[in-house]
Amino acid sequence: MNTDKEAVPSGQWQVTGEGKEPDGEEWVPLSVRNARQMRRDWWPSIWMSFASIIILAAALAILSYRMGAQSCH
Repeated sequence: MNTDKEAVPSGQWQVTGEGKEPDGEEWVPLSVRNARQMRRDWWPSIWMSFASIIILAAALAILSYRMGAQSCH
C-alpha cells in the first residue's frame, strides 16, 4: 500500500492512497471527527437508558394499579 502525504491549508497532513479520492470527512479537523464519533458511540446507550426508564415506570404504574384493584375485593 503506497500512501502519500499532502499538505492541507490548515497545517494538518492528510494521508491518501493510490487512486483514492478523499471524501468530505477527511478534510474535517480531528477534534470534530472525534466529537462526532463519541456522539455516535454514546447515543445508543443514552437512548436505551431512557427507554428502559419509561418501560420500568409503565410497569410499576400497571403493577400498583392492579395491586390496588385487588385490595378492594
